[in-house]
Amino acid sequence: MLRVWVMDFSKSEKNLPTAKYGKSNTSMLEDEDLAQELHLHLQGIGKSVAAKHVAQFVNSPEVHSRLRLKKGITERTGRRWMN
Repeated sequence: MLRVWVMDFSKSEKNLPTAKYGKSNTSMLEDEDLAQELHLHLQGIGKSVAAKHVAQFVNSPEVHSRLRLKKGITERTGRRWMN
């Protein structure tokens, strides 16, 4: 593959492949359905809302299947979302 990439690059510098690892800048909270459900869930808990509640809600199997999420979040991510 390296030989093919070098030949493509020699024809045009724009043909060099790029890695997408670590380039994602989107948040699951940009999904309006998830954000709305999360807000309603947290309002139902009351005043003692913690980051663990956010993580538990997003990591629940029902939310994963309904919103077609591929992965869950950690408690630290829940803390960042609450800020």
